[in-house]
Amino acid sequence: MPKNRRDFLKKSAGALIGLSTLNGQKGFSILNPNQMKDTHSTKESISIIGLYGEFASNLRGNKLPKLSFRNKVFTSLKAWQKVAKKQTLDRMAVPDIG
Repeated sequence: MPKNRRDFLKKSAGALIGLSTLNGQKGFSILNPNQMKDTHSTKESISIIGLYGEFASNLRGNKLPKLSFRNKVFTSLKAWQKVAKKQTLDRMAVPDIG
């Protein structure tokens, strides 16, 4: 019998499903969506960047970023845009092409 990739994938997928039943589970939860539980999201930890939200918010504590318009330093939108644009271009290291 010639060995090919398709047979390998079929057998390994079957073995993986079989292994999931060894520890007393009923198989993959994808077979029964009603049993699926979301263990990562709670109302307190919902973030636009997903699971990294809590980690990222702990990096700065309760301080606002230096260039945030919400800082009390900035009162004029035009002045803030000028400073923020300059900092952004400096950090992007855009070469001067003339």
